[in-house]
Amino acid sequence: MPMNPTPAIPLFSMVRFSIENPAYVRMGRMGQFVPVAKYSECREGEGRVVAVGQDEIALFRVGDRMCALTNACPHHGGPIGDGALDGKIVTCPWHGWEFNVLTGKNPVNPNIGIKTYPVRVDGDNVEVEL
Repeated sequence: MPMNPTPAIPLFSMVRFSIENPAYVRMGRMGQFVPVAKYSECREGEGRVVAVGQDEIALFRVGDRMCALTNACPHHGGPIGDGALDGKIVTCPWHGWEFNVLTGKNPVNPNIGIKTYPVRVDGDNVEVEL
């Protein structure tokens, strides 16, 4: 009986998603909210990178709303948190890939996206669900 070849995995789905990545292990289960920054220190329209365990998360403030994404562009792992934010679109500083910080989706091709995290603000604490 012939064996079916293993389907190719697109590069963008392999970036920072491995069994060692706690976010991957917890998929499908409710996580825990952890404080990652002070709301008063997050400026509107600017990115900020925070380390949570072994993961880096990019935080953005859009109006009064906080958004959190994996800090690795699915193209080549560029630092999303260092990208320029125009409204709700962040541009990766390495190769110009764009993502909506509210949804994680690429505005041109919504099949390409970046992991987002639920965020809440409790007093002055910005908390991300892991």
